Amino acid sequence: MQPESEVGEPTTSQAKSGKRRNARWLLLINTLIVTGGALGSRVLGLVREAAINGRFGQPSPLLDTYLTAFRLPDLLYIVISGGALASTLIPVFQQVEQDEGEARAWQVVSAVVNLVLLTLLFAGLVIVVIADPLSRWWFAGKPSDQQQLLAQLWRVFLLSSPLLLGLGGIAMAVLNARERFGWASAAFNLYNLAIIGGAVWLAPRYGIWGVASGVVIGALLYLLIMLPGLRQERARYTPRLGLRDPAVRRIGRQLLPRLVGQGAAQIGLLATAFFAARLPNNQYASLNSANQLMLLPHGVFVVSLATVMFPQMARLWSSNDRPAFAATAWRTLRLIIFVAAPVAVLLAVLRFPVVRVLFERDAFDAQATALVAAPLLVFCTALLGYAASELLVRTFYAMQDTRTPVYVGVAMILAQIVIGYGVVTWTSWGIVGLAWAFSLANNVEAVVLWALLRRRLGSAADGGRPWLGIAVATLAAGAAVWALRAVSVRWLPALTVSGAYGRGADALPLLVWLAGAGAVGVGVYVGVAWMWRVPEVAQAWALVRRRSTDRHR
Repeated sequence: MQPESEVGEPTTSQAKSGKRRNARWLLLINTLIVTGGALGSRVLGLVREAAINGRFGQPSPLLDTYLTAFRLPDLLYIVISGGALASTLIPVFQQVEQDEGEARAWQVVSAVVNLVLLTLLFAGLVIVVIADPLSRWWFAGKPSDQQQLLAQLWRVFLLSSPLLLGLGGIAMAVLNARERFGWASAAFNLYNLAIIGGAVWLAPRYGIWGVASGVVIGALLYLLIMLPGLRQERARYTPRLGLRDPAVRRIGRQLLPRLVGQGAAQIGLLATAFFAARLPNNQYASLNSANQLMLLPHGVFVVSLATVMFPQMARLWSSNDRPAFAATAWRTLRLIIFVAAPVAVLLAVLRFPVVRVLFERDAFDAQATALVAAPLLVFCTALLGYAASELLVRTFYAMQDTRTPVYVGVAMILAQIVIGYGVVTWTSWGIVGLAWAFSLANNVEAVVLWALLRRRLGSAADGGRPWLGIAVATLAAGAAVWALRAVSVRWLPALTVSGAYGRGADALPLLVWLAGAGAVGVGVYVGVAWMWRVPEVAQAWALVRRRSTDRHR
């Protein structure tokens, strides 16, 4: 006769195993939701960039002015209510909900909402008042109509976008804390769709103001799409500031150094825009387009995975499970590098055809392709460091240590500003030099953060062999695609920026070739990584096989 546990209820070990499987599948589902939303957002982001670039071309004084005007609202949103607040609100919200109950947690969120609204209103009004002299200083040496347009765009953006995106950012943080990622994924896509609509349907009649209108409409949709998710989570709003609330004060204490670090990063972007404004021929739009292409793989996978893992790591740290926390952090970091490394190399090798097939149409010509491809090559050298820093910084935040990454980030941003100033003042490197300033600062930041985290958590258990395997596989994939490109130029001249490229007819063969080259690169990379027994390949295959087995049971 069998024991009861074998014919009735599962044993304790079986129950634990089932819970672990459910946790893995929940993580996978959440990652797929966020990755799918991020992929859609980035694809729409490329469509948005293509629509705007095709309408105005590069170099373009109108496009440079629009992109410059965008930087200040971005600073207010990201610093005050974007990533900075989300990374501090999520751990405190989870802790308060666990210790003091759901109603108390919503009181804390209400206080944060009210304080953010007041801060954004005050900051926006101050900049609106000084918009005219600020625009004349920022665009010194440029025509007065370009200075006036900058001041007008600032006024429109600062009194709308930061408020709407700020409230949406808080809502997104709360939903992420509850591991509800679908609403946030949809929000980014609606935002991009609104800007695309402005560029396609409004810009032909209203010029750059059509695109600006799309930005404001998109910010409103970004907030509105979050409301059903908050209703499902039974969110409750209280008109209170909570200045003496211990939880609100804890958020404030943790937020302050994060604001400094996030503010430094945004100041670095502002400084880059400022230095680019001192260069001739309005080339900031080309630098921005190259940066957006570099951020495409970063946003699709790195940010998605870091977003999903952050609540889990915060929970592991709060529960004092240090070994599991360290293992999760190092495993996630290697997974990020495993994906980012081949993407960086392949994007560098294929930069000309990628820019051409995505952007070169209408007012965007071969000269504009060359202007974007040059800094893109440099940005590819920053992709690994930028991707690693995203996870490393969030790991420190999950440990409720907001100071360490801030100190490192501020130092690196100052270095980037100094290098950028030197490039503009003493060299003729132009936007390529500004790209190098960004790349050097981000790579050094990643190395320093990794070294500091290693001192806190210890080294990974599996040693350096997987890292060497990733490096060898990346080089092999890059070499294979480079050789394929060198052979194919003879039959497809559009692979080089000097080669002939027509309207429409040449786009399809170039796109097909890029898909084939990407498949070759990925195939070589995965094959070499498999031979080197890089764990991520075996784990992915095991996950697929396990899922297939579960379906047939």
